[in-house]
Amino acid sequence: VKPWHSSVFDAIDAIIMCKSSTDNEDTAKNDSTQLPAALWEFACVALVVVTLWLSIGAAAAPKGPVFALECVFVAGVLGGRLVSLIAKKTEVPLPPLVGMLGAGIV
Repeated sequence: VKPWHSSVFDAIDAIIMCKSSTDNEDTAKNDSTQLPAALWEFACVALVVVTLWLSIGAAAAPKGPVFALECVFVAGVLGGRLVSLIAKKTEVPLPPLVGMLGAGIV
């Protein structure tokens, strides 16, 4: 018997990833679910940026110091995902932190 919270999290994951209840794990990881997930993540980042801008003010506006930190954070996450993707494709054991480090240096 699965705990109740496991089914709730599965349902939330299905909503976010636009999966139906008949999808199995193999079809859930195909390229058709990557676009809705990317749109969801973009919307979340945009909402965080707007929320910080409205709550902090000019410091979080573009060309401000808080906005620069937000850009470094997003670049680090994207760099980590890029290195992780390269590591999976080439089977070279690189940690995602290498991409985050590269984004921080740049």
